[in-house]
Amino acid sequence: QVGVASPVAIVVDTVPPTVDISGIPVDGGPVNTTVTPVVSASDTSPLVTSATLDDAPYVIGTAVDTEGLHRLHVQAVDAAGNSADADAQFTIDRTPPVVTIAQPQPGTKTAAESILLAGLTEPLSQVHAVNGAAALDAVADSLGAFAFPAVPLTLGSNTLSVSARDRAGNQGPPASVVVVRIQPASAVFTGRIDLTATQWPAGIPLAVPLTLGNVGTLDAVATSFRILATTVVGDLPVGSTIFVADLAAGASILRE
Repeated sequence: QVGVASPVAIVVDTVPPTVDISGIPVDGGPVNTTVTPVVSASDTSPLVTSATLDDAPYVIGTAVDTEGLHRLHVQAVDAAGNSADADAQFTIDRTPPVVTIAQPQPGTKTAAESILLAGLTEPLSQVHAVNGAAALDAVADSLGAFAFPAVPLTLGSNTLSVSARDRAGNQGPPASVVVVRIQPASAVFTGRIDLTATQWPAGIPLAVPLTLGNVGTLDAVATSFRILATTVVGDLPVGSTIFVADLAAGASILRE
């Protein structure tokens, strides 16, 4: 006996499913929060979806909170055996950046009005420097180096404080260094004339005993001094002399 077979519909499917990963930073950059990847897969036929996180089996929808770089791989296979893959990566960073100041050295003394402040921290971090009312901002380079070429200084002790915030939003503790701005070295002269005579005959040389001192911090070398004597009434000049002398800081000389 010969029967007649019923027709069977055969569906030819060569189109792979679509797979999408969301719920992670758009650029894969670091975050300091838990990340829960969201996987979407679609097709005209039933799907089997699997995933690995850092090459280990991963249950889709599980929150990830371990610090470090993570790589997610997702594969979807439809009933016809067509497959599609999607990959994503993200970094979790909860460690605040540490700042190390390389310049200036602690206890530095300078007469300059500003100073170079430089150091190292986590690469690409936002760096904030403060000295009193002065506040400066910079971005560390790809190696973590930062520099403020001219931090203003006030006379006396200056505490330069530097802190950093990394790309994940972690705020690090400040590092500081104390710098002392001193007065520039200079020669400061004082003089005293010990003249006891109130009258002096015309035509006779006048002896003027002069004590000259240098109360500054800089030695005076081959410095010209001029002494001018005048009358009390009318300020008429009656004599003058010019001499050259060396006068060390803190020293004095007597000249007649």
